[in-house]
Amino acid sequence: MKNKHHNHSSIKMLYYTLDSYTLQNDGSSYAYSYDAAKDVMRFEVRNGDSPVYGNSNTQRSEVSSKNHLAFGQTYTLSYKFMIEPGTKSTSDWVIIGQAHATEDAGEGGASPPFAIELANGEKMRIVARSSNADVTSSSNIKYMNLYQDSTDLVRGQWYDMKITVKFDPAGNGMLDVWRDGKQIVDYTGAIGYKDQTGPYWKNGIYREHAPETLAVSYSNIYVTPPRDKP
Repeated sequence: MKNKHHNHSSIKMLYYTLDSYTLQNDGSSYAYSYDAAKDVMRFEVRNGDSPVYGNSNTQRSEVSSKNHLAFGQTYTLSYKFMIEPGTKSTSDWVIIGQAHATEDAGEGGASPPFAIELANGEKMRIVARSSNADVTSSSNIKYMNLYQDSTDLVRGQWYDMKITVKFDPAGNGMLDVWRDGKQIVDYTGAIGYKDQTGPYWKNGIYREHAPETLAVSYSNIYVTPPRDKP
């Protein structure tokens, strides 16, 4: 689904440049908006939204990059995000940033090899997954809970994220995550799946269905080009 695009092409290394992404939502007018003056992407999901690329008990409003992250190369992604004030989330899980696998032909959809989530209310959780099997399936994916907040994120507060990642399902991968300048993940090892094409990044909201409205904004989304070594 494509809504009105905005032209980021004049600014070097902004991640979502013109025609480099698609929007994934049910078409509701409130699902996505962009404030060009502030460079802010805003995503919203509500009770009753139709499921998009998921089971019937999910709601989604995301921006999905068309640019894939190559295996064995190191990328640094940075952005700011803010959860708008509102009713506390009751979803069992909410994804507010994810690297989505590019499944090989014949493979079913798999959970993201890297995701930033809201769990146990509105506590940030950072998870990763890996599988070096020729055919990825739920039976051979290793799940890793790499970080879990002890308190809820603050509604209305902007958080500054920096993520350095190298996808390598054979064991030579890495993931470092900083929030507001403090490192909260320092991981070395297998990450990602044994696919022919690397994963791609998505910002926005993907959650288990819930009755309350949830809105998240993102700004200043940059990616540093790949390099061979961390």
